[in-house]
Amino acid sequence: MMVPPKRRAIASASADLPEAVGPATISSGLVEVTGFALGDGSMKFVRRTVAASDKVTLTERMVGRARELAGGGTPEWLSAGEAAEIPCMEPPDPDLLRAVLDNAPVDALCVRSRGRRKAVLVADMDSTIVTSETLDELAAEAGIGERVAAITARSMAGEIDFADALRERVGMLEGLDMMALERVWRRTAIMPGARELVATMRAHGAVTALVSGGFTWFTGRVAAELGFDTHRANTLLD
Repeated sequence: MMVPPKRRAIASASADLPEAVGPATISSGLVEVTGFALGDGSMKFVRRTVAASDKVTLTERMVGRARELAGGGTPEWLSAGEAAEIPCMEPPDPDLLRAVLDNAPVDALCVRSRGRRKAVLVADMDSTIVTSETLDELAAEAGIGERVAAITARSMAGEIDFADALRERVGMLEGLDMMALERVWRRTAIMPGARELVATMRAHGAVTALVSGGFTWFTGRVAAELGFDTHRANTLLD
């Protein structure tokens, strides 16, 4: 598996992208940033604001209000109109922060300044590192896409046990030819910002792992393309 050397990691990515990658990240997407923002070392906390870029633009005025509320230091823009960080001594009240941000669709996270650079990234694959659900795409190849997608949705909503849902969906794919996997792979797209996220974490010495309830047939290809250190999923049997 080819991985990018640390010295060639994308310089425009931040060392402090989201700490965890999962379904909750999707609402605002993975953030492509333009510089490193470690904050004011004299401050105990860093307040990070990330806008849902398809719904709202994070403005200087909004960030200025958040800074005043927190009594913070100089804001650092991670991505213009999308993400900024404000060093502060204490976390501001969440309700007041939402109010000064006009209740806009903006995620606000407060982390301690010390030790906030993460050493491990474990990322789900489907609808997180790639834009699609590979099992659902395979089901579409088998002509049962809607049936399998409905089971996937119920599983993600916690309505049915994940393991039971997985067995049911995979059982419905029995007899599907291997060329279907190739066709699904050819139309699988990488989530915007995912390359920068993996490159940044690796550049700062983090271990990166890709995981999925799907198949290693896909995780192996995605891991190789993006430079993950390792991957784990279910193994297809011939």
